[in-house]
Amino acid sequence: MKIRITALLIMAAMLLSLGAACGGQQGAQTTAAAQTTAAATTAATTAAAAKAAETTAAKAEATTAATTAAPKTTAATTAAAAATTAAKAADAVQPGAVPAIISSIDPKYAEFKYVLPGGIDISKEVALTMYVLGDMPSDLDLVYGEVNKTLKDVLNATVTCKYLSWGEWSEKYSLILASGEDVDLMFTADWARYSTESAKGAFYELTDDFVQKYMPNMLKTQDPVALKQATINGKLYAIPKNTAGLEGENWVMIRKDLADKYGMSNIDSIEKLEEYFLAVLENESGILPYAASQGGGFGSTAWRQPQRLTYLTNIDWCYQSRGTTDAPDFSEITYAYFRDDAMPYYELMRKWEELGFWSKNAISNKDQTRDSFENGKSASLTWNATIFAAGRNLRKNNPDWDFMALDINPGTPRRQALYTNDAIAIADASANPERAAMFIDLVKSDIDFYFQICGGIKDKHYIIDQDGKRDLGPDSDKYPWTPSLWCFNWNDKNIPRYAAALAEEVAFIEEQAKYIFAPDITAFRFDIEPIKNEMAAVNALRDEYRPMLELGMNADIAKTVAEWKQKAEAAGLNAIHSELERQYNAWKSTL
Repeated sequence: MKIRITALLIMAAMLLSLGAACGGQQGAQTTAAAQTTAAATTAATTAAAAKAAETTAAKAEATTAATTAAPKTTAATTAAAAATTAAKAADAVQPGAVPAIISSIDPKYAEFKYVLPGGIDISKEVALTMYVLGDMPSDLDLVYGEVNKTLKDVLNATVTCKYLSWGEWSEKYSLILASGEDVDLMFTADWARYSTESAKGAFYELTDDFVQKYMPNMLKTQDPVALKQATINGKLYAIPKNTAGLEGENWVMIRKDLADKYGMSNIDSIEKLEEYFLAVLENESGILPYAASQGGGFGSTAWRQPQRLTYLTNIDWCYQSRGTTDAPDFSEITYAYFRDDAMPYYELMRKWEELGFWSKNAISNKDQTRDSFENGKSASLTWNATIFAAGRNLRKNNPDWDFMALDINPGTPRRQALYTNDAIAIADASANPERAAMFIDLVKSDIDFYFQICGGIKDKHYIIDQDGKRDLGPDSDKYPWTPSLWCFNWNDKNIPRYAAALAEEVAFIEEQAKYIFAPDITAFRFDIEPIKNEMAAVNALRDEYRPMLELGMNADIAKTVAEWKQKAEAAGLNAIHSELERQYNAWKSTL
């Protein structure tokens, strides 16, 4: 490489000397000037193509050769100076391009390519650390080996992705942000302490100037509504995903092979689900009806959905919307866990616990309910649309096992989700917030890098079929699609759709989407800053009492709820309610 660059620079200088030798005539002077420009351009282009890996000796050789070979004429001197400048330019890191993976299969994807913002120095290599929530895929290191090759080439950076499991995230999340631990990027969401941590100053403020400078590509595709939803008191602290589906809706997945065995083909109510659980309990050995843990329960399917409850953004206050879009009077809004309609739910969970539908040690269970379902130790799973990935893993683990997704509240209105259900923030303690922002910009704007980090390795973790659709690869279970990287989700219309192998999932979600409604209160965001201490205390009590009630661990439910309520009020529940009322009514008056 260094020999080739040197030779090109010498040739440029020789061309200039030939032009200079023709001096004295106007035409010759014009030729020399043109050659000077062409040679300088050639030299600069050639040197710019060199990467930082070119040695200092190679760059020095290029400069010396150009200076020695050129005659002492004005044109030659100019060329030598251009060559020297070009050689010095090799000291700066020249960005590469993300390898074409998806952009080459269809011209419509070619527009989604990252362009390095101008005027930004990336000569210093940086190492980023990112935290996400969930289960770490087994092929993580393999995938990030490829991801970091691209990152090094494009941004002169690398990233380490660390996972906080569902069993530990609530305990460790805030500690990591507060401890000054090495963290640059952190998954966040309305349900994952976005407002709380923003109020603490844990997240880096993304000003308009900062976003324009370091994330300009993202702005071309990101829905402006998403950024508006993430704005707290006029300030932006995170970049949300770019797709909105159904709001926190959970469905139930069961073992179809077992349901068929018991002659249960149409389970569409909580009562029929209970019958299925009883059949499993009475007829199967080594299988729990539901492998409960502190991290998940039937709150959505057995309470919130049938009661038509709609929650305010980022807090545990809700109202009974019944699918209407109008913002309610504040008198209808209450703290969720003390509502009258919560009591029958707590009682049902107590009944199921006494029947033995889950372990007596469920509250301390660190095993993931999804893992237990996939491994055949649990006959059901309740979660969001990711239940289908668990179902596919179940099938893969044993060809005799099969799954079936249930909607036990058919026809229930489904609130349109917020973009801020999943987002990515830059830690305020980050040593490299600018490069962290550029990393976000790259994932959100370059379709090839998006597939690399969210899909894994093509033909291994996913495939693109002959029709240009995305399907599961042979090792899809080792790196599932967007493994806890939902914060980076693109708008589905901009990426290859799922292929036929996932048709059952698409059909199920499309059926649920028929009942989507978008309530006005989506635009309201509660600013917790005035009562952040009270909110922290009340949330701590919620985390203490809710698992006990949702897993049926308390014999005297009324006494437990009364005790919780008394402590919550002492911790500031009423003060929070009053501040919420003030802000809500001020917001509603603008409608």
